[in-house]
Amino acid sequence: MEEILNHILSELKNLNQGQKRLEQGQMQMRQDIAGLQEGQKKLEEGQMQMRQDIISLQEGQKKLEQRQKKLEQRQKKLEEGQKKLEQRQEKLEQRQEKLEQRQEKLEQRQEKLEEGQKKLEEGQKKLEQGQFNLSEKLEAFQNQTLSRFNQVDKKLDAVYNTVADLVEFRTEVESRLKKIEAGKPA
Repeated sequence: MEEILNHILSELKNLNQGQKRLEQGQMQMRQDIAGLQEGQKKLEEGQMQMRQDIISLQEGQKKLEQRQKKLEQRQKKLEEGQKKLEQRQEKLEQRQEKLEQRQEKLEQRQEKLEEGQKKLEEGQKKLEQGQFNLSEKLEAFQNQTLSRFNQVDKKLDAVYNTVADLVEFRTEVESRLKKIEAGKPA
């Protein structure tokens, strides 16, 4: 644009020079007709250049307006993107809060699990102690039972021996009775 303005200023200077030449040309009209014609051509070329520059300026203005529209569209997209980003940020914050709540619940559950684990270990120790005590009692009971079985076994042996002695005595008594009965006259 500065070039155009410089060019326009240059053309204006040329016009001023042409004006001066015209004034001088009035004095020297016949001598400067060729110069006047040349100035006229330059003026026409300058006007044509100005028209082209105006057309270029108008095209530049249109391009600038198009770019402005594109910038406005991009600005709208950026604003929409910013809104979406803010919504996502809110969702992320909500998820973060939920995660923190879940973390707290997990920690509470972990504490309960640890307490349950302690109780389970205590129960396990009591069970082991109970099993040990039961094992000792069972062993003592088995020893007592074996001792009683041995005593009963000895008593049974004594009973069997006594029964055997009685059976033998009975047999002897019967045989003597038969001999006595056989020796008696009928």
